[in-house]
Amino acid sequence: MLSFKDIESLPMENVIEQFKGKKESKILDFKREINIEKIEDKKKFLADISAFANATGGQIIYGVIEKKGEFAELCGVEVQDVDLLRQKIENMLRDNIEPNLSNYSINFKNLSENKYLIFIEISDSYSKPHVVSYQGLWRVYSRNSTGNFPLDIFDLKNLVLKSNELRGGLDKYRFKRINSIISDELPIKFENPSSAKLIVHVLPHSAFYEKSELNLREILENSSLLNPINTDSSNVQINFDGLFSVLYGKNYSVIDKYLQLYRDGIIETVDGSLTRSNSNTPKGVWLDYTCEGIDRKSVV
Repeated sequence: MLSFKDIESLPMENVIEQFKGKKESKILDFKREINIEKIEDKKKFLADISAFANATGGQIIYGVIEKKGEFAELCGVEVQDVDLLRQKIENMLRDNIEPNLSNYSINFKNLSENKYLIFIEISDSYSKPHVVSYQGLWRVYSRNSTGNFPLDIFDLKNLVLKSNELRGGLDKYRFKRINSIISDELPIKFENPSSAKLIVHVLPHSAFYEKSELNLREILENSSLLNPINTDSSNVQINFDGLFSVLYGKNYSVIDKYLQLYRDGIIETVDGSLTRSNSNTPKGVWLDYTCEGIDRKSVV
């Protein structure tokens, strides 16, 4: 996907460079215009948004011309009042999708006078299935690499089961890992085993229902991003489970903090020295990410 934060302050020519080569997919859709005035247009808009929430999340960018699914040029959408349009979209989603969507964002990138790119990013939802309920329409949509499609009764049953399995899987996984950590059942030993521990898990939904693996070699090239929580340095190495980043204690037989990036995208990071007497824990980038994640309800 294209990050709005990455292009928010870029000049026009640099924005175009960010789009070059980008193709529509299961998680990315380009639209020339945003049409939400007529009843049929509203139904299509609601279907587009709910489909992403019922699939694996993704992003719709309005104001983009595509050819055969690939970026062609930026045209922008004419918007007279950004705040009014944002409010209209939020009200429409609140009133016509059940249960309500909570994890989505709407952002505007100004291209020229009254011309904007509109980014609507929808997170994979914990509350599937989301139903479009508007003007006699009551339907559930999902999405694949070719676009949206309505679900039949069998698809809907599978979606409900998958959603329930996901919630159960997240809780079960976190309980199991926390129990292993506090019971000192890990193959690694903390320098201060009696210290309080800060444990953070980042659990992408895809890890629980898609068979995919990260490119560890590529990630290893940016290993500075893999420091454990509350530290800005570490030793990073590939292990059986994925990438392991560790800050050792007084010697290499014990550790202070670690981060494990699993091959399926799950991240576990632990600070095992919160209450030692000489602890001088810096704020660190992870604390910022944790707080931001809690706001978005995406850190479990």
